[in-house]
Amino acid sequence: QQLGGEQPVLQLPVDHARPAVSSGQGAALSFSLSGTVSERLKQLAVETSTTPFMVLLAAFQALLYRYSGQSDLRIGIPVANRSRIETEAVVGFFVNTLVLRGDCRDELNFLQLLAQVKQTVLGAQDHPDLPFEHLVELLQPQRSLNRNPLFQVMMNHQKRDLSVLKTLPGLAVERIGREADAAQFDLSLVTEEDENGSITGNWVYAAELFESETMARLSRHFLSLLEQWLAQPEQLLVNIGLLTAAERSQLNAWNATPRDYPANLVHQLISQQALIRPDAVALAFGEQTLSYAELESRA
Repeated sequence: QQLGGEQPVLQLPVDHARPAVSSGQGAALSFSLSGTVSERLKQLAVETSTTPFMVLLAAFQALLYRYSGQSDLRIGIPVANRSRIETEAVVGFFVNTLVLRGDCRDELNFLQLLAQVKQTVLGAQDHPDLPFEHLVELLQPQRSLNRNPLFQVMMNHQKRDLSVLKTLPGLAVERIGREADAAQFDLSLVTEEDENGSITGNWVYAAELFESETMARLSRHFLSLLEQWLAQPEQLLVNIGLLTAAERSQLNAWNATPRDYPANLVHQLISQQALIRPDAVALAFGEQTLSYAELESRA
């Protein structure tokens, strides 16, 4: 009932045509929030009775909306699925995937979108035991070998306290990062809050769809959107600019092409050319063309 009858596919702007069968080849890009942004994010979560995960999810939804133009968004989130006491201490993989439906619109501000996200997350977490595979069977979305059913992007947020590893007697422990060589989805946002309150993140993306430069730009836009909204939560989504100061400067440089034009309006210039060359092509559609004279006769 929550996901509805239609299951839209998220159409993010990609660099390469989607292959018929996904290879799963992935890559990753990391980022970190400044101390000021991290503190403001957690402060807003307290003020709104939400969580840092919900704040980040709301910003992620807004970014996807601005990139795709689609207001009906579906994001997958993993849940531990250890709601029973009997499974809390059992070693094994119990993780299930929930599908969150978001509704982004230009006229929403951050507080309104965050309140919507809160209700959606709480509602979904009331049903953590419904297997994702069973949900796919019930909703019967259009299946394809090159994308995931029901959702194409995922988000995961974890709070880790790795300081305990430094207190193990007789052991020296070092955390080793690994390269993301696989991507289950088109795009995943994986964020983490450490024992000091610092928030870092990783974009894991399908390398066959996106170039690294595209992901670097998307990451900058996400951070720009998040910082602006945290500074002014009442600001409407439509009024938030994604471009950074450097990108705006570059855009201004590209547009710095001054040229003097006559005072005549554009339609007057076209009319003058039509009188001078009535047989010239005015409109073309496929192999069909119309001259100015033919267009005038039809009008």
